[in-house]
Amino acid sequence: MAESKQERDERLQAEKEFRIQFLVKENGITEAQARDLVEMIGIDANSLLREALEPRGFRRQHSFGGSVGFSVKW
Repeated sequence: MAESKQERDERLQAEKEFRIQFLVKENGITEAQARDLVEMIGIDANSLLREALEPRGFRRQHSFGGSVGFSVKW
């Protein structure tokens, strides 16, 4: 029997919570930061880890119609 919409929603919510707790524990980011990442990216583990491991303060800035610049804070 196929899972109902409610079962699917519960499973996805449990997966989100698991990913959030994993990111907090393994990457030393706050729960709020982990929740933001999950909301922006989804629950793909590789994408979440890549973003969580990105050095703090380093963000690539895209400028349409101009050059690409970097902002680095060490």
